[in-house]
Amino acid sequence: PEALLNSLVNDIDHTAAQTLALDTRRRVLNSSGRPIMTNLACTVITPPDSGGYNAVFELKFNAGERWVMRIPFDEWSDARAKSMRLDIIGQEYVASRTTIPMPRIHAHSCDTNNPLNYPYMTMDFARGTRLVDIWNDASWWAGERRKNLFVSLARYMTELSSLKFNKIGRLDRAEPSHRNVAATHQA
Repeated sequence: PEALLNSLVNDIDHTAAQTLALDTRRRVLNSSGRPIMTNLACTVITPPDSGGYNAVFELKFNAGERWVMRIPFDEWSDARAKSMRLDIIGQEYVASRTTIPMPRIHAHSCDTNNPLNYPYMTMDFARGTRLVDIWNDASWWAGERRKNLFVSLARYMTELSSLKFNKIGRLDRAEPSHRNVAATHQA
């Protein structure tokens, strides 16, 4: 994975990433009726953070907004593209039917047919602490933190349990035939 990540970091076109981010930001502002800054700018922060399969570049806009661009660095295939599309559908479904805090997806491409030449997902920046990083830290669990964590977790599990389906599996939906796979997502 390290070699694949390094290859992506060296190969990524930062100008294309900035252009995609700026175009998406303008579309989001326009659709919300908010004014679009004439001097809107975006900086792609490097090096990216990474997980098991994705590089995550922070996008900083000059008006203070922060988003991320998540780019898979593993070998891309039709199966991975389908998995990414189903992940997006699931995230949008849960976000639209619960109060569980989730980063909003602003744009995506599940293939490489885009200016970046990589699949990507642009979404809100979400600051937080991974539970695995503090689980064994006794000072973190002091006071109300532990109680608040478990109360929140129970509330979110209750919300998720209210979503009922007639089958087991991943959520899917039919896409209009006129939609270009590489088109950005309209939120």
